[in-house]
Amino acid sequence: ADKAPDAGHYAIYWGAAMAGAAVATLLWSVVTSTGPFGEDTADKAPDTLRDVWSHHVKRLTERKTDEVLRDFAPNAKVTVQYLPENSRGTDVRSTDAKKNLEVLFNFLKGLREEDVIATDVEELSETTILYTWRAPSRKLANATTIAVFDSNLKITRYNVTVLFQ
Repeated sequence: ADKAPDAGHYAIYWGAAMAGAAVATLLWSVVTSTGPFGEDTADKAPDTLRDVWSHHVKRLTERKTDEVLRDFAPNAKVTVQYLPENSRGTDVRSTDAKKNLEVLFNFLKGLREEDVIATDVEELSETTILYTWRAPSRKLANATTIAVFDSNLKITRYNVTVLFQ
């Protein structure tokens, strides 16, 4: 008479298959440098001027002041110029990057990432970015940002001019 296999028999076959799959996955991860053996890029700092700038703009639009401040050298000079239509405007200059970023965020209150149209990002040199943008839906006619970076890709000089319609 045929005897039905017991539960222990199934457990051994199932356990062996699972262990084999786990070993194969682990070996594949080691060979291809993926999974837990892959390079951790989550906290990796951007390594080109363009990458640093892209990271900076993303953090600006998210209004993450602390993360934006990490882009600046300790004694960075920051200038924010706000020019409403038919006005002399406001010019804020100091080495207090946090204060000036708060001024900028206040000027741009309510501006969302989807409102911004980047018209040009240009590397003027190995250390300087010129970024022009606008947000017509928010009556922002034109904005220009110039950022100068040091050899560690930290911003040392930052000028933002915002012209509203």
